Amino acid sequence: MVYFLFLLLLPHCYEGTPEVIGSSQPIVAYAGDDVILPCHIKPSMDAATHTVEWTRPDLEPRFVHLWRSGEELLDDQHPWYEGRTSLFISELKNGNVSLKLSRVKLSDRGTYRCFIPTINRDTTVELLFGSVSSPSINISKSSSGLSLDCRSEGWFPQPEVRWLDAEGTVLSAGPTETLTGPDGLFTVSSRLNMEKTNRDSVTCRVHQEQINQTRETHLQVSGSFPPDFFDTSSSVYVSIIVVIVLSVIVAAAFIFWKWRKKATKAKKPKQAEEGKKEREQLTKDLEGTKRRLEDELQKEKEEKREFEKKLQGEVDKSLAAPFTNSTNTDKLLSHFEFSTVKESDQQQQQSHRENGEHSSDIDVDGVAGLSCFTLTPVPPTVGLGPVDIQPTPQVVLDPMTVLITLHLVNPSNPRQSQVMDSYSKSWSLFATTCKEAASEEIKAGQAEMIGPSTPTLAMIGQDIILQCRLQPGADVSPSTLEWARLDLNPRFVHVRRDGVELLVNQNPSYLRRTSLFIEKLKHGDMSLTLSKVKLSDEGKYRCHIPDQGTSMVELVVGAVSSPVIIIEEIAKKELVLQCESKGWYPEPEMLWLDRKGNLLSAGPSETLRGTDGLFTVSSRLTVEKRNNYSFTCRVHQKNINQTRETGIQFQGDIFVAPSGSITGIIVVSVIVFLFLFVVFFVLWRLGQNRESKFKF
Repeated sequence: MVYFLFLLLLPHCYEGTPEVIGSSQPIVAYAGDDVILPCHIKPSMDAATHTVEWTRPDLEPRFVHLWRSGEELLDDQHPWYEGRTSLFISELKNGNVSLKLSRVKLSDRGTYRCFIPTINRDTTVELLFGSVSSPSINISKSSSGLSLDCRSEGWFPQPEVRWLDAEGTVLSAGPTETLTGPDGLFTVSSRLNMEKTNRDSVTCRVHQEQINQTRETHLQVSGSFPPDFFDTSSSVYVSIIVVIVLSVIVAAAFIFWKWRKKATKAKKPKQAEEGKKEREQLTKDLEGTKRRLEDELQKEKEEKREFEKKLQGEVDKSLAAPFTNSTNTDKLLSHFEFSTVKESDQQQQQSHRENGEHSSDIDVDGVAGLSCFTLTPVPPTVGLGPVDIQPTPQVVLDPMTVLITLHLVNPSNPRQSQVMDSYSKSWSLFATTCKEAASEEIKAGQAEMIGPSTPTLAMIGQDIILQCRLQPGADVSPSTLEWARLDLNPRFVHVRRDGVELLVNQNPSYLRRTSLFIEKLKHGDMSLTLSKVKLSDEGKYRCHIPDQGTSMVELVVGAVSSPVIIIEEIAKKELVLQCESKGWYPEPEMLWLDRKGNLLSAGPSETLRGTDGLFTVSSRLTVEKRNNYSFTCRVHQKNINQTRETGIQFQGDIFVAPSGSITGIIVVSVIVFLFLFVVFFVLWRLGQNRESKFKF
């Protein structure tokens, strides 16, 4: 055996080292949503031929998604992410290696690493998980008014619950109960007693500070109730009626029992005579049955003895007969001969292989070349007849060293030198091409302005960051920085020049609402913070540095609010509810749903637009007593993918007597029933004693 080591030292391909850029802010994703973990190579380069590794160091196996040699390798992927990760294949050529994670779960939260081995660069992206749901209010009656139970399921992290009145003042309510489900999500609930003299609006608010999420359910009681809705005086009359009915039932039962007892005594002598005759007849029947069974048993014994004699005779004949049947012997012999032939045939084939009669060579044409343009590595093992190429490491730019090992099976074969020359020329061509491509990219420009690839969504009243940075990073503190909206006059949103913020030409609508991250300017981060977002802020913003470049950021503004359910009327046969939600943008739609999520037939939605440009929607629902008493009012806006809903649930006794009345009726009825039972029992015992005296 002879071994050749062929060492190629490639020149450094980039004068400026590429960078891998992620997100400077944590990414927040909600349960069931799809999220994109950003990762880009800057300056832009074709990443389709590179290895891209998305991992989570805290997992085993750590791989979330792996791209290598132009294909996705999912063998080592962690089972949690199976079928839920993907790259943007068409964007790889532009250096976009962002990861799309579908159907986000609680277990997905953590720190993700985006790593490109060929340039030995990486970045990390932190994913935060959140889960929210709108609370629902369960309404039941009490002796003093209404009992409201607010409940909200499926939160993460753990939220807090508060009850507020119409002025926003916190109300005194029962302690908050918190439960953790098997999925790790929290369920919170709180109870409030609403006095009958205070029929006003209340709000149940659930808030989570870490993910800055709030959900509310508003309930307003209009006061249009039946006159006796909270009245408990009728319970006295109901109690009297129930007591009378129970008394009649117990008395009737006692009279019937006494009559039954007397009738039974009169029938006893006759029943005794009939019983004696039945016993005599039963004794005769049993004796006859016994005699019949004995006869049948004797007959079976005789038949058994006869059968045993016949069986013994057949056995004696079988043993005396000669063994002449050779069928089984022939089968065994035939099987043995067949097996011997097959074994001999295998030995002969093995002999042919040892003599090399069936050996064959693999053609080397088209295998020896290495694509220096696509950085395709040599296959792990390539058969070249007398020459084998051992596993070769993937192309690495830093350090620029590639090692090829040629294992010569037959040193005297002249094809050895041809293979070595072919690989030498391939690697030399790769080095030359790589250097030329790098030179062209360096000439194209050293820096690039980077902004978000998708529109930025902001809600009215929130603070938002408009992302913009220079890549590769450089100190832009002394440079002129301009944030502008070209559709405004004046167009300037924020200007910084010579280290000073110039606000003279700033558009008045942005006064004291914009700022830069001064400490991050030295790293090339020019992101703009816009405070207290307004509807008029929606539009396209230009981030610009003269002689450096420009990036555009699109801001989409939305507004949402939780709907309010108003109990307009509770009549004897129907319930009238109205749902209203103010302050939406763009215009939403409103739906009524039952407990199972089915649409309910309601009146047409009414939409009004205020002077501030925001929309108010409302809808009315009338239901009969026989309908389901659980309702949800849902308001949805598909353009900004926002939904708010309020749930309300009535217990089954909301249209009947109050719960306090029912309790009183039950207690009184039980006491009266026990009293009557004791009275009748005493009378019965007295009757027994009298009968005993008469007998003596």
